[in-house]
Amino acid sequence: MLQFYKPNAKITGSACSIYYSVSKECFFLQILKQEGWNGKNGTFGKSRDDASKSVLIKLSPIEAAGMLLTLEKDTPFKGYHQYPGARYATTINLAPYSNTAGESVGYSLAVFKKDTQDTAAPSASFRIGLYFAEARLLREYLCIGLREILLYRPDEAKTVAAKTETAAAEATAATPATEPETPVF
Repeated sequence: MLQFYKPNAKITGSACSIYYSVSKECFFLQILKQEGWNGKNGTFGKSRDDASKSVLIKLSPIEAAGMLLTLEKDTPFKGYHQYPGARYATTINLAPYSNTAGESVGYSLAVFKKDTQDTAAPSASFRIGLYFAEARLLREYLCIGLREILLYRPDEAKTVAAKTETAAAEATAATPATEPETPVF
């Protein structure tokens, strides 16, 4: 799991976690809004259980690759999720970020959550900024997760292994026991 923690005294900070599941072949991204400040640290604990202060998104390997492309080529990534019967629709954006002087300082990750059952309700927004070093960590984590997800495909791997073993056995049985007279190069 990779976490970014960005509290502030104004209580407008965010915390972000990203982790992957090899067995489910996906990534999960969670952003929490800061709930408090104790004079030197931000607090986020109660935000997990409050739908207005937290968002959890399941990302496919393709979406993770899209985020990687942003981090490598500065091409903005946008994704949209709305499942039939789901209460919320979410939009995710990852894009390069510049300060007020126009200097590139990192990336902005934003998620917008809209209540599909109450169309009058405003969208909830969740944002966190990533400096270049943090973006580098995210890039490496996404690469590791994608590599593990793509290498571990339990059902597919079993099927391929069975077919390979059968083909190898058939090829061995069909191979002549004697060497060819002329070498093959």
